[in-house]
Amino acid sequence: MDDYANVSYKERASLYAAEYSDTVDFEFLRSFVTPSVKTILEIPSGVGRNVLNMATTGCSIVAVDREPEMVRFLTERLSREQPRSNVQPVIGDLTLLDLGQLFDLILVPREAFQLLTAEDAPKKALLSLKRHLTQYGALIIDLSPFSHSPTADEDLRPDYYDPKLPDDVWQFDWERRTEHNIRFSREHLQRHQDPETLEILFRYDVKEDGGRSYRTQTSTTFNVYTHRAFTDLANSTGLQVQACYGDYNFKSFEDGDPRMIFCLK
Repeated sequence: MDDYANVSYKERASLYAAEYSDTVDFEFLRSFVTPSVKTILEIPSGVGRNVLNMATTGCSIVAVDREPEMVRFLTERLSREQPRSNVQPVIGDLTLLDLGQLFDLILVPREAFQLLTAEDAPKKALLSLKRHLTQYGALIIDLSPFSHSPTADEDLRPDYYDPKLPDDVWQFDWERRTEHNIRFSREHLQRHQDPETLEILFRYDVKEDGGRSYRTQTSTTFNVYTHRAFTDLANSTGLQVQACYGDYNFKSFEDGDPRMIFCLK
């Protein structure tokens, strides 16, 4: 178990579905589906954590992810769930999106936008999303400030980040089972590279029913935004901030809140 195995996205997708399964934002996101909303874009959709939630609204939904295995996994889940909505899974890149379609509601959930750390990628993504938004549509981008109060509700902050934990210290998070009865546990290590960049290392111990066991490790880097920095970024693309919420109960954002959810027009 001392060696790290290379894990394909096909294997990773099954773990991903069990790893990211929280529902705390479901009711909040569904509240944006007003009678005027007929079309929804979610990007990146992953394996469908929130897509399956939105798929009961009856709206036409396009779910986009850049990883083919995530899209394949979502397609299989949809075939089993048979949702009321028409859901179209698509392979696509957030910064290069060209669907030839406009949407009344666009969702970028739970820190996904913060994964865009390459130079100019955040601005390119916002411009790409703006091109797909109807005139009166809404773009919802859910960020973590990664500077929230330690007393903030644990359900609202990322489960892989603890403001009380020092850098470069491994922390055990949990042990879970996938729908295929694979048992796996996760540890994480957080590292503030600078005030605007956070690196999270994830380490997984996986035990399959057939007896195979392995350990794998990944590293993920996030942009850390202040309210002003993201507002300025949005304004530079011609998008306007209509509201910013600090939780999933529509509380106006204040420093120390565990979420920073922008509603852009």
